[in-house]
Amino acid sequence: MRVNKLISTLLVAAISGFMPALAQDNTDDEWRKRSDEGWFFYNELPPEEEPEEPEKTEIPPAPPPTPPEPTQPSPAIMNTAWLKENLPVYLNQAIDDPTPENVEAYYLLQKLALDRAQVFSQVTARVVTGHPVLDQNNRRPTSTSGGNALDREAEKNKREILASLSDRMGLFVFLDDTANSALQLQIVEYFETSAGYGTVKISIDPFDEAAFNRGVRPDHGHAAEFGVSTYPSIYAVSPDGRRDQIAGNSISMTELFDRTLISAHRLNILSDEEYFSTQKFNHRDEDIPTRADTDENTPFTSEAVRSALNAQGDYRE
Repeated sequence: MRVNKLISTLLVAAISGFMPALAQDNTDDEWRKRSDEGWFFYNELPPEEEPEEPEKTEIPPAPPPTPPEPTQPSPAIMNTAWLKENLPVYLNQAIDDPTPENVEAYYLLQKLALDRAQVFSQVTARVVTGHPVLDQNNRRPTSTSGGNALDREAEKNKREILASLSDRMGLFVFLDDTANSALQLQIVEYFETSAGYGTVKISIDPFDEAAFNRGVRPDHGHAAEFGVSTYPSIYAVSPDGRRDQIAGNSISMTELFDRTLISAHRLNILSDEEYFSTQKFNHRDEDIPTRADTDENTPFTSEAVRSALNAQGDYRE
């Protein structure tokens, strides 16, 4: 009996030890079936799929601007402003697409513009010729002989008036030791001889005895008093001490004559009549001004311009 009980106990223990081994063998078989995964893998969760970014749609570039289509002409709008704006458009169209129709359209418009310009020129001649204000022949003769006669008269008056100015104004000439001043000194000396002028010649730099004998004197503060900044400089001075700068650098003899007259006129030493008699044109008080104070909404007809000029005293019949 005891033997049977012992045998039963051993059988139970043997069976109990055999079952885990059997389970282990089953597990090993499972590993062998998954041998293609490798012997050192982990059963991890599959990674979360990242959301796909939406595809960027490329915006196509803007098409190049198309050239403006020429506006269809009509008799009501084919004025000068319309032609000025559209002639280049029709020209470009004729060059880019030179069909007979496009080329003809351009040249027809060009002819219209030229015809209008010719008519304007003809009417201008009719209006201006003999006009008391607009005809430039009244200011200077258009003929060669008449222009030459006026030039000779102006030159004669210029020399006479310059000679008379020697008693009414003087010249101060400021020099330094440069070649430019030496050249200006020669021109001033000729001016003294031809126009009978007495001039005061002042040098801010040391000079030799030859220059002293030619009338050059040292500066004793005159240059600073006159505000001289460049050399040579020439000033016109009236008997009462008023002065006007003629030049701030070397000038020619002709320029010295003309500028001296201008300074004398600005100093009111010369009257208007005297000054304008030295000019190579006939001065007129009726000259058209450069500006007319008219209301911006006023139509610029002949009467409107004439009224505006009469109102400010710039026009007289």
